[in-house]
Amino acid sequence: MKNSASENHKYDNKDNKNAERRGTESGTNSQHSETRSQTTTGQAGAGAKLSTEQRTKITSVIREQRVQPETSINFNVSVGTRVPKRVHFHPLPVEIVTVYPDWRGYEFFLVRDEIVVVNPRTLEIVAVLEA
Repeated sequence: MKNSASENHKYDNKDNKNAERRGTESGTNSQHSETRSQTTTGQAGAGAKLSTEQRTKITSVIREQRVQPETSINFNVSVGTRVPKRVHFHPLPVEIVTVYPDWRGYEFFLVRDEIVVVNPRTLEIVAVLEA
C-alpha cells in the first residue's frame, strides 16, 4: 500500500511538470504568433515560423509559377482548416522546400491574394501567406 501511494505521488508530480511545461510552451507560442500576425494572414503564424527573408523568397517563387487562383472557395481559409479534395493543389517548388524544409511534400493553392500551404496527408492548411 505504501508503495502505490508513493508511486501515485510520483506520477502526479510528473503530470504537473508536464502541464507546466505545456503552459510555458503555449505562452511562448502565443507571444511569437502576436509578432508573426503582422506578416501573415489569419492564424497562419501558428503553423509556420517564417522570417521576412523566407516569406519574400516563398512569395516570389510562387508568383513565378503563374498558378491561377481558386475562385469557388466556400470554407474558412485559416491554419488548421481541412480543405475539400475538390480544390486543385499544386506541389510546392523545390526552391521553397530548400527555404523551409518542413514543407517537403506539401502542396499549395492560391485564393485571391493569398498563398495557402496544405499538408497533403491531412488536407489541413498549415500556412496562409500574403502573395
